Amino acid sequence: THLSLLEKSLEIRRFAFSQYLDIVRGLSEGVKDIIRVYYIEPHQDNLSLVVRQLGRHNLLPKYQNATKEAENETQLVHQITEWFLRDLIAGTFGLQYLDNFISRVYQVIGEQREKLDHEDLDLLLSYNPDQILCSIHNPKQETKDLIHLGNKGFNLVLLAEEGMPVPPGMIVTTEVFRCYPIFQKLPSVYREFKSQLRTAIEEIEQQTGRGFGDPSNPLLLSVRSGSAISMPGMMTTIINVGSNLEIIEGLAGKTGNTWFAWDNYRRFIQSWAMAFGMDREVFTRLINDHKKRYGVREKRNFTGEQMKELALLYRKTTLDTGLKVADDPFEQLLMAIKLVIASWESKKAKDYREIAEVSDYWGTAVVLQTMAYG
Repeated sequence: THLSLLEKSLEIRRFAFSQYLDIVRGLSEGVKDIIRVYYIEPHQDNLSLVVRQLGRHNLLPKYQNATKEAENETQLVHQITEWFLRDLIAGTFGLQYLDNFISRVYQVIGEQREKLDHEDLDLLLSYNPDQILCSIHNPKQETKDLIHLGNKGFNLVLLAEEGMPVPPGMIVTTEVFRCYPIFQKLPSVYREFKSQLRTAIEEIEQQTGRGFGDPSNPLLLSVRSGSAISMPGMMTTIINVGSNLEIIEGLAGKTGNTWFAWDNYRRFIQSWAMAFGMDREVFTRLINDHKKRYGVREKRNFTGEQMKELALLYRKTTLDTGLKVADDPFEQLLMAIKLVIASWESKKAKDYREIAEVSDYWGTAVVLQTMAYG
């Protein structure tokens, strides 16, 4: 009965979380009924008679060893009955696995009910983990649309299909934005996202021949917003994600261009800090003072060491405000994605949507793409 309920429920889009809970509870009770009707009831009374008539000395060795501590006949019967029924159930094809599986499902659903409110539980039912990531060069057909990929991501996919030289990348779809409350409240969902994201980064590494977090051959990424309805300049962008002091030193060594490497780090620090709310003017003053100090009119005239000094000054100024800069590349990436998603609710983004009469429900995709220079 409950299997037929489950099968039918999967065809119905509007099915409540509590209804699924009832079905899984019913499946669990069904397994218990199978065990009781086919295993316990037919044998329990007979076992009591058989064990008493056999006596301890006529038992199989495994039962004798297991019942050494039985102090009387009642305990002996109880221990042997339990042992016998457990062996019988365990030896039945699939039954123990089915019982464990349904129990685990029921446990997980119970945990979700404790952590999520009614609205989030309904959101969880509509969440599709197969639609959270889409490769620019190998797009999934079920997510290859403006709604999932946003205007920027969707057009990158179309350009790549036309053979344009689009830098490799991955799009975190609007499915993540839509269901982000679940990511924040259910660790298991967030762990699955991180696992898929690591696999996606490996795909970009294979396409580029570079390593994310590898100082000897670093892969740096841009992390950008991308709604279906474009909102130019309203949301967060973080560039050169995957940078830290060791990686930038490695980039300088690999390219033979110290200025280039540390200019990248300077840009990363500025975009990171501004995503957390630091004013652009802080960095404008720093670079202007640096130009005066070394008597140059444009930053391209700095030497490599002077650019390194400026980049480290950006970092120190940022840290002095109490803002942390993640040094682990993958933690940087996760935080950058979070910052882009959060910027959908920034004041200027909300003001823009209100003025332009754009719905708040579109949300944003997040475009992760190999940095391109020059």
